[in-house]
Amino acid sequence: MKNILKSWKTTLVGLIALAGLSYNAYLNGGFSVQDFLTLIIGVGFLISKDGDQTHSNTSEDKGDGAITPTKGF
Repeated sequence: MKNILKSWKTTLVGLIALAGLSYNAYLNGGFSVQDFLTLIIGVGFLISKDGDQTHSNTSEDKGDGAITPTKGF
């Protein structure tokens, strides 16, 4: 639940996709094979995260964003 509230943008897109799917099923009297893709996309947006893939607040994540060269190249 914490992830869903923190990632409200993708959650909103997922809920809209699932609501549209439900409305389409209501109007047409059921689901078609093509609606399966909308179901997968809606669920994917519900469980995905916005922007930062970690959502952590550790000191390692708060770097300056500079890319430093590594040895061995």
